[in-house]
Amino acid sequence: MHSFSAASYATEVKSQHFRLSKQARSLSTNRIHRLSDDEAFAEFCAVRFAENGGEPYCPWCGHTQVYSIRTRRKWRCKSKSCGRDFSATTQTIFASRKVSFQKLLLLIAYQSWVAKNINAIDMHCELDVQYKTAFVWCHKIREAITAHQHTGTMRGQIEVDGGYFGGYIKPKNSFPLRQDRRRLMRKEGKRKCVVIFRERNGRSRAFVCSESEAAHKAPEFIEPGSVVYTDDAVEYNRLAARYVLHKVNHSERYSDGDACTNWAESYFARLRRAEMGIHHHFSGDYLLNYANEISWREDRRRHPANENYEEMLRIALNRPGIAGGHLV
Repeated sequence: MHSFSAASYATEVKSQHFRLSKQARSLSTNRIHRLSDDEAFAEFCAVRFAENGGEPYCPWCGHTQVYSIRTRRKWRCKSKSCGRDFSATTQTIFASRKVSFQKLLLLIAYQSWVAKNINAIDMHCELDVQYKTAFVWCHKIREAITAHQHTGTMRGQIEVDGGYFGGYIKPKNSFPLRQDRRRLMRKEGKRKCVVIFRERNGRSRAFVCSESEAAHKAPEFIEPGSVVYTDDAVEYNRLAARYVLHKVNHSERYSDGDACTNWAESYFARLRRAEMGIHHHFSGDYLLNYANEISWREDRRRHPANENYEEMLRIALNRPGIAGGHLV
């Protein structure tokens, strides 16, 4: 009879999924639940004003000399040209919020820890807020992540692939009556193409557009000299003029030596499970944000949970295009 021991279990766990590792347990929502309102406020400010060592500065003009209005948890800029009041949430996606800082930290914790996403219905139950409040917060975080994912350039080995999401045409019960949904004239109008650009062992960036449009966008953020891997779609042929292009015919094989799009397919697998198992439906108006949120999760799938929590909080509090001036 096979004897089961703690040592044999530890050996098996080493080969199991990252979500079973110690790093995946480095974030505890119990710790956040135990925080007082003052402790949650201090943790929030430490990330919000990290550029100034956790000390508040004016988000409007960037001046570091401020007055403290302790009765209202606000500050006033000492600059004579500014002099405006501000709080820890001013110029962030949480501006004018009406809930505690503890719930804001819990919102980020739940969003950063889940593998494929968390829907607004579950979030409003976890945080004990209205469904509309949870819905708006979740989408604001997705918008911030999208802005973050679309910064900088990409280089090295990059895989490009497209997949269709949203919309659905229910097939007929009888096989002879079913339509060929691959034909353009019979495609559901709400069904849109998501194109992913993904560095091997690096970052990714998603677009909601046709593969032809994606090929035209590539020179805007992919550095010259990079190696690009695609399927045999003719839309990507134009990339050969600027990059080293390798293509693989998926109707014949999954990969051709080093040429494959397995990293891109891994992203689509997570996005499709998020659509089918978590949300059940992606609205076309928000598909870009859903797609880039999943790309962020794929990029950081093997990062410790506490690092993902801190990174998502930084993204939410320093969304590009929202944050104020520089420190002076």
